Amino acid sequence: MTLTDYFVYSDQAQEERPLYLFDPKFANKVPQLGQDYEVPVYFNEDLFSVLGDERPDYRWIIIGPAGSG
Repeated sequence: MTLTDYFVYSDQAQEERPLYLFDPKFANKVPQLGQDYEVPVYFNEDLFSVLGDERPDYRWIIIGPAGSG
């Protein structure tokens, strides 16, 4: 499904639980979005930084219509 097709779907979705997009690697795929990402001030202390390459995903892009998750 293309992104355009998804947006058409999401505009017309009537399901109780419509599909949503979730991507924890968005910043690698679209660097401009990664540059626009900013950690909220309440979460500035990065406790996972000690894990190096084993660090879990810490930022995501989630897109969906109302009721989608």
